[in-house]
Amino acid sequence: LPELERARGRRDLGKNGSYVVVRQLRQNVAAFWNGMDKAADAIRTQDPSATHVNEEWVAEKVVGRGIDGKALRPDAYLDNDINDSVRNDFFYFDDDRHGKGCPLGSHVRRANPRDSLAPVKTMKQTLLDAANNHRILRRGRKYGPDQKEKRKDDGKERGLLFVCLNTDIARQFEFTQQTWLLNSDFATLFEETDPLVGPDGEMTIPAKPLRRRAKVETFVKMVGGEYFFLPSIPGLAYLASL
Repeated sequence: LPELERARGRRDLGKNGSYVVVRQLRQNVAAFWNGMDKAADAIRTQDPSATHVNEEWVAEKVVGRGIDGKALRPDAYLDNDINDSVRNDFFYFDDDRHGKGCPLGSHVRRANPRDSLAPVKTMKQTLLDAANNHRILRRGRKYGPDQKEKRKDDGKERGLLFVCLNTDIARQFEFTQQTWLLNSDFATLFEETDPLVGPDGEMTIPAKPLRRRAKVETFVKMVGGEYFFLPSIPGLAYLASL
């Protein structure tokens, strides 16, 4: 197996390998939707003209996508692509720089800010390149039964099994978690963290003429997880040959 050969006849099992991050995230679905109800009620109490604000509107702002998965844009959603699948090839700076559609502190914008952290237009590509250095390849799979009534707790455990691949856990997964998701000063915000997976707190929702401040409670809890090493294909072939 020449792919693993190194000086002095040794073999490097780490060459071209990846690291796998696994997290079991328990989700209290009923508590989440009841919390969205409370947040929507509070906004309407402060501003009776905000008749469009309901629990789904707040939930979309918290996540940063529509209920159907479409990316948020000011006064609209991003259209699907030609195959009618949800588009992910988008940026923020030109279309939604100030977060009027997808709030600056929403979960998806924190998890991948793309070019939105650029202070001026001429730095869009530089900040996009910097953000891309921290990207991960991830998949989420739900576990537990579907909840029939979203506001009524049935006592059953459910949530998300999160798995991601990266070559450098510190530069990718941990950077995303600490510097973007849980950063209380992310993107000019102050004393706010990720409204979906962070601690309870307030969330700024940019709007005209004034921004809104919603109190959000989080009901996602990590109950298990680990870091693993995944050898390359040549590395696995070498192990199989022993």
